[in-house]
Parts: sequence; structure tokens; C-alpha cells
Amino acid sequence: MSQASIFEFVKYCNEKTSNINEYCILRELLKNMDHLHECSIEKIAYSANISTASVSRLINKIGFDSFADFKYQMEKSIQDISIHRRLNFMYQYNDSHENLIIEHIYQEMYKNIEHTKNSLNIKQLKEITHLLLNSHAVTFVGDSHELNILYTLQLELTIRYIPTYSFVRKDFEKQHFDQMDKNHTIVFINVFSKWYSQEQKELISIASSHGCKKIAFVQDHFLDSEEWNSIYTYEIPGSNNNGYHSLPLLNTILCELMYQEA
Repeated sequence: MSQASIFEFVKYCNEKTSNINEYCILRELLKNMDHLHECSIEKIAYSANISTASVSRLINKIGFDSFADFKYQMEKSIQDISIHRRLNFMYQYNDSHENLIIEHIYQEMYKNIEHTKNSLNIKQLKEITHLLLNSHAVTFVGDSHELNILYTLQLELTIRYIPTYSFVRKDFEKQHFDQMDKNHTIVFINVFSKWYSQEQKELISIASSHGCKKIAFVQDHFLDSEEWNSIYTYEIPGSNNNGYHSLPLLNTILCELMYQEA
């Protein structure tokens, strides 16, 4: 069985659909998601007016071993996420009125952003800004959500004529490292330590072997500080993925510090 899941499927639908044939296949898969176990590859191909071979190629391209593997992994992902989200909702809110739910969400966001603000290490942020501005090139590595939040920081570097790259962790091309050296800086973003996979560890190890400078923005202390030029911890440790609330604050601060340095 492959390791692909609903996340790879949704990402492909959002970002990588390359032609009308792929669009038609993905449309039919999405339309039949609620009864996927009953579907055959022949049915999807017929509805999309595409050959079964084309459907099979796309399924493999996304990362699944076969159509049967796709159905199994999608149903498993949906079930796992649904159970997790429902249990999380019941644990946090149970029979709460919607106004209380909204207030709770707001307070959680406020609490995490407030913690990030109160624990700001301005000296370290200025050092990170200086390092970025003096790099010959910068590569950002994170998930698509994290990279979208730090988009304006990448833009600030680009308008200063610093080549800037952005890679979702799973899509990182190892060939990219062939162009990296001691003047290149990699910025690694991870909002939850449990998401630090073996794949990511190997990626960082390769960057180290090329002599790249390395900066990390993380919620928890799970990285070996001796291997990094700078590790900036923010947010409330162990607060799952609430770091997404605080990253915009850090992004804006870093952008403004660049103008202060200039």
C-alpha cells in the first residue's frame, strides 16, 4: 500500500491539474467520493469520457499504487479525519451554544498570538533578518499553509534581488541542493513537532552537507540546536497546529525589520 492520502489528492486537485482530461477525471472522483467503495475504474473512465489507462496513470501520478489503493487510502483518510475532528469537537465544545464556541475559538487564537507577542526575541529576529538579507539565495520549506503565510517575506527578499525559492516539504526536489552552498540559506517552518518526519530529517541533513545556513521557525524544542544557525521557537509549545495563528505576526515583523536594517 502507498503512503499517499487525501492530502496528496486535494493538493493535486488544487495545484497540479495540468489538462482538461485530468480535470474531468478528478471531477468524477470528487463527485463519487461519498460512495467511492462502489465505484470501479471503468465507471470513472466512462463518466469522464476518458480511457481506463488514463485514469490509472493519473492515480499513479498522484502517488497511489492502483485504483484499489486510491479507494482504500481515501476512505481510510476520510474516516480517520472525521473521527478525529468529531472527537475534538465533542471534547472542546460538546453541547455548547454557537456563541460560546465562537468565543472559545477567539480566546484560543488570542491566547496564542498574545503568547507569541510577549515572548518575542527581537535580538534573534534581527539576527535572522540580517542573515536572510546577506544570503545569495533563500529557500523556504514548509507545508502549503505555512508557505502561503510567509509569502510576503519571500516577496520582500525577491524585490531585493535575492533569489528565493519555495518548496512544499513532500515536493522538495533534492536536485535543488546541487545549486546550494554556504551562501544559501534554508528556512524551515514546522508548526507541530509530531509532523517532523524522516523525510524532513533527510532533507535537512542534505542541506547541512552542502554547507547551507539553516533557520527554523518551530513551536516546540525538538531540533538539535547545534545543527542550526538559528531556531526561533514561538507560540505555546504542544498546542498542536495553533501556530498558524502566530505565523502571520512573525511574518509581518520580519518584513518590517528588513526596512529597519536597510
